[in-house]
Amino acid sequence: MRNIRNLKASTQREQRPQRIFLILKEFSLRPLYDLQEQLALFAKKDGGPSQIDQWMTSLADFFVEQGRITAEEKEKFLKGGYITDKILKMVAEQQTKQ
Repeated sequence: MRNIRNLKASTQREQRPQRIFLILKEFSLRPLYDLQEQLALFAKKDGGPSQIDQWMTSLADFFVEQGRITAEEKEKFLKGGYITDKILKMVAEQQTKQ
């Protein structure tokens, strides 16, 4: 049993650089947004949907097409107010106080 633990630990140490490389590669390929950019994504322009609203609608449409949710569930989700900028605004307010 002890040899198995040692083998597992040494294997994990050897794989650590590869894991770090994969994590860094993943984050280099995906967009990361700072606070102001995130708030801008939530901003409604000219009374229309925000970028986040558009992305969530597209995602919900995909799930409907795949049969994972119904059109009624999609509408409930989109009107439910589950995805908001409330926390982002709280963070922005705290940053302005500092």
